[in-house]
Amino acid sequence: MLGTDYFYNGSVKKVIAIFGSIFNDMSIAKVVAGKSEGITRVPLAYGPRQRFLERLPTDDPNKITHVALRMPRMSFEITSIAYDASTKLNRLNSTTYPEGAATNDYNRIYQATPYKIGIQLSILSHHQDDALQIFEQILPYFNPEYTVTVKDMEYIGSLTDIPIVLTNTSFSDDYTGSIEGSQRVIIYTLDFDVRVKFIAASPPVGLIKYVDCELFDREPEVAIHPIESVETRVGDIVNDTPSDYTVVYETFGFLE
Repeated sequence: MLGTDYFYNGSVKKVIAIFGSIFNDMSIAKVVAGKSEGITRVPLAYGPRQRFLERLPTDDPNKITHVALRMPRMSFEITSIAYDASTKLNRLNSTTYPEGAATNDYNRIYQATPYKIGIQLSILSHHQDDALQIFEQILPYFNPEYTVTVKDMEYIGSLTDIPIVLTNTSFSDDYTGSIEGSQRVIIYTLDFDVRVKFIAASPPVGLIKYVDCELFDREPEVAIHPIESVETRVGDIVNDTPSDYTVVYETFGFLE
């Protein structure tokens, strides 16, 4: 219906990969005699936190747990996608870039469409101190945003700054299972808004190398012939390349 060819820029996939890479190096340690010992890395995975809570061992004889879940751990997932009207720009703005080194065709990309993707990060732990260690390693870097630069988000060769904004934090201290065999589960929840730009595909356009403009008089009786001619052209049409060319402006005066 939109009349466009197939395209897929993988913008959401890039954002999820970047978001996960920010938090994939969190660590915790045990403090013994004032020294940090036994520093271990905290696992991180994409998915709803309930998926991991269901894998916690319980005293239910009907529930079979084949793999023990390591705690503490973190999980994150997309919670919302909404249009970002606050960063909207003129949709007619466009950017052109060479389609390739051996061609004179250019791609034209119009102004990207801004959206906000909500991502929720959960910290799951059995012990309060472990959860706080992770929590306090994150907060200082979001004041309230943390900006990363992403390549090729808007077009090939582009560098786009994407702010990741921390919008809300909350926590819960609960127990799973029955009263006799319950386990304490502490969950810290951090909600983020990530600014994303979506672009559409566009057909390549040729580079205009020669423009010849003729000016006419406004009076009808003398507007048959031009009174002035303005020419603009690329300096060396044969040897210039799409990324290296010289523009020459030549203006001819009044014609006889």
